[in-house]
Order: sequence, then structure tokens, then C-alpha cells
Amino acid sequence: RLAPKYELITALIETRLRQGLTQEELARKVGTSQSAIARLESGESNPTLNFLEKITSAVGVKLKVVV
Repeated sequence: RLAPKYELITALIETRLRQGLTQEELARKVGTSQSAIARLESGESNPTLNFLEKITSAVGVKLKVVV
């Protein structure tokens, strides 16, 4: 049941790392705190769709929701 959440988190982390961004740098691009990025990447938060769109936009990828 949690597989899609962790697949998304893994993809976001991999994308951030491929671009050579630290959590702090990504946070600045998004306009949030490093701790918010850390909570997202650890799976400890329940991010809004708006927040996920900000993250994906900051790393140059599109968020696609399929139901």
C-alpha cells in the first residue's frame, strides 16, 4: 500500500542527487526549510500535492498523478 509513496520519494532523492543538489539547496529553490525536505525524503511527512509540485518543478521534472 505504501509502495507508490516510497517510489516517489526514491525518485525525488535520486533526481536531487543526480543534479548535485543538497537538501539545503533544494529547500532554498522551493522556498522551504531543509528539515521539510528531510522529512519528505524520510517518509515522515504527508506532503500536499502543491508541495510536491514545487519540489518537482525545482528539480525540473513533471509530477504526473495517475488514478
